[in-house]
Amino acid sequence: MKKKIILRLVFTVFLFNYLNVFSQTNISGGTVSGIWTVLGSPYLIQGNIMVPNDSTLTIEPGVTINFQGTYKLYIQGSIIAIGNATDTISFTAANTTNGWQGIRFDNTPTTNDTSKFYYCKIQYGKATISPDDNGGAFYFNNFSKIIISNCLITNCTANSFGGAICCSYSNPIITTNIISNNTTPFQGSGIYCSYSNPSIIYNIISNNTSSFKGGGIYCSNSSPTITHNTITNNTASSEGGGFFCSYSSPTISYNTISFNTASTYGGGGISCNSCSPIIFNNIIANNSSGTYGGGIYLISSSSPTISKNTISSNSTGSFGGGIYCFSLSNPAITNNTISNNTANNGGGIYCFNSCTPSTTNNIISNNTANNGGGIYCDNSNPTFINNTITNNSSGYGGSLYCTNNSDPILRNTIMWGNTASTSGIQVYLTDEASDPNFYYCDVQGGTTAFGLNGIFFTGTYSNNINSDPFFVLPSGGSGVGFNGVTADWSLQIGSLCINAGNPSGTYPSTDIVGNPRVIGGAIDIGAYEFQGGSSIEAISQDLFSVFPNPVYDNIEIIGLENGKIEIINAHGQIITTINDLNKKTIVDLSKCATGLYLIKATFDNRIAVKTIIKQSGYSVCTY
Repeated sequence: MKKKIILRLVFTVFLFNYLNVFSQTNISGGTVSGIWTVLGSPYLIQGNIMVPNDSTLTIEPGVTINFQGTYKLYIQGSIIAIGNATDTISFTAANTTNGWQGIRFDNTPTTNDTSKFYYCKIQYGKATISPDDNGGAFYFNNFSKIIISNCLITNCTANSFGGAICCSYSNPIITTNIISNNTTPFQGSGIYCSYSNPSIIYNIISNNTSSFKGGGIYCSNSSPTITHNTITNNTASSEGGGFFCSYSSPTISYNTISFNTASTYGGGGISCNSCSPIIFNNIIANNSSGTYGGGIYLISSSSPTISKNTISSNSTGSFGGGIYCFSLSNPAITNNTISNNTANNGGGIYCFNSCTPSTTNNIISNNTANNGGGIYCDNSNPTFINNTITNNSSGYGGSLYCTNNSDPILRNTIMWGNTASTSGIQVYLTDEASDPNFYYCDVQGGTTAFGLNGIFFTGTYSNNINSDPFFVLPSGGSGVGFNGVTADWSLQIGSLCINAGNPSGTYPSTDIVGNPRVIGGAIDIGAYEFQGGSSIEAISQDLFSVFPNPVYDNIEIIGLENGKIEIINAHGQIITTINDLNKKTIVDLSKCATGLYLIKATFDNRIAVKTIIKQSGYSVCTY
């Protein structure tokens, strides 16, 4: 009896599994609604199907919908396809080469409920038959009540717009999806938006390919919200490897936009044509373009706000490794780190054809170019306020290259540690008409570090200094061989850049990291405002005195009996340290080069600094 029961149980389990494996539902075409259950799966679609107005199709977790030909799912009512993390809903094609025609909302009545796609896998959608040649997986026209969440959309294509998703006059919510390996021969291989304002949030948009513009996302006359996405390894043959926008005002924030390519033209990361987007707090890194703007490409009067981004390690074959501004584009570039980018001209920023960007509180460091390691200006007049332009390298113009009647204005800006292998360690000017103007800046080498190409510098050079800024932790050298992103370009106590900016100018209210400006009576030079230190307290310099000043050989330090003294040269090098102090300590500086030195006294967790000038003497300090 026991053996019969066991055999009957085994047979029942086998029969259930057999029926479950081989159960299927054939859908010949026409209207569909109701509930598609997992017991009826897979659903084999053998013609075009439609959810009619005022009807709902509900699909259970674990269901597979397999299109047997190039058919479409047309929604005039609503669809609820809610899977879960372990039981996804699959939309696929029997013939993966020919595919199926995707899910299409075309003037769906707005009186219907919101359609939802959660934990779905949509693959092999191919919008290749006109007029259904837009949106390989999803096509939305004049309908916005859609949520796509936690879905995988892959291996889809469209002959025109939107390899994966096409939005026309529609504002869907697209969140927490993977949109990858989709293609279009035209525009927007991942997501295409025209007169649409979708919310594109927390997605991975990767490895999509457009044969024209917008490898990851394309926007025309749209203002989508694009935030917290990873947009990576997408390719456009022309413009906008990661993202392209035209006549649009999107908000692009908190994204990682990396390793995208615009193979022949511009905007490896982002390309903007006649746009005013907000580009805020993104990582824009390791993107590349064939000609213009490895990181960001701006053309035709684009005036974006570019703020608090890290724009690094981007490259282009010609102009503007980090940012390229062209044809009356006037962005506001504030509080960014623009570092380790590479171009033939303008490693960090390139400005051409009457561009006047306002550039404030930026770190422009360790970029490399043949001309203009940090910045290249061609017939443009940008304004630079409180920037730190440092450790860039080039053949001509380590920091700044000006040509064709360019007159940039630089205020409260540090230009230090830049190198040029041929001419113009800091600045190179090609023509008499180019006359940059410098006010309250710290320029290493002063005007002697300008390469003039046989011309004269006739710009204004007023109230500038030539003193090591004493960065807290600079990169180890100039150019892309050293990391400018991880360096700390803030100022140490004792830097002569502190309180040395224009005392009566118009100040930015905060510095690059949001600290208040004007600590101690005047604004500092550079992107950072010194906040007075934290663990070490600055004290009055009157507690000790130095005599004589200027000095030829020996100085006397009077008033200190404990702690230690460090003598620091203008390059931040500690020349000597003295720990045994007397009421009058004598220090021999006779073998030190002429120039500026700091005497830094530290005791009782407090610090005081004095500046001295060494006159004449030996050319090399041998301490």
